[in-house]
Amino acid sequence: MKKSKVFKELKDIDKFTKEQHEKQVNQTIESVYDSDDFKMNFYDYQQAKKLRWIGWLIVFLIFIIGSLIGALVGYLTLNVSSLDNWKGINYFNVLYTTILFFIGFVIGVIKNRQATNFFNDRRRRYQKTLELSEAKLIRLKKIFYLSGLLMLVLTIILFLVFKI
Repeated sequence: MKKSKVFKELKDIDKFTKEQHEKQVNQTIESVYDSDDFKMNFYDYQQAKKLRWIGWLIVFLIFIIGSLIGALVGYLTLNVSSLDNWKGINYFNVLYTTILFFIGFVIGVIKNRQATNFFNDRRRRYQKTLELSEAKLIRLKKIFYLSGLLMLVLTIILFLVFKI
């Protein structure tokens, strides 16, 4: 008899804590999405996560630097007997592209963790917090993904067209 009473009390406590947590999460969501200045915050958020000309310049600089380092690695590996011709370029480009995509993935994980901490609910980790720091992380993630995409296109072109 006593065990069932204890278990019932534990269930009630667990139910109460879940309800309190749900209330807290709903209050946070309402403070973000149902506030009076939601449209202004959303507009600022959208503007902050857009790539401007400096962002596009950084994308192309990362791409050009990676391409030049790849050409240098290809030139330095000409004397390596296991690599024929300019194969070092493609090996470096694949490595560089993988690193760029991995950095973008890590930035996405960091953004999701911040959203989890903001809402205090891991189910809401993909939801927008409309904070400027989150928008900057999204912009940074775009920069690395676009640079990685350009490097991937270069790698495929070098592999298919030039047989490197």
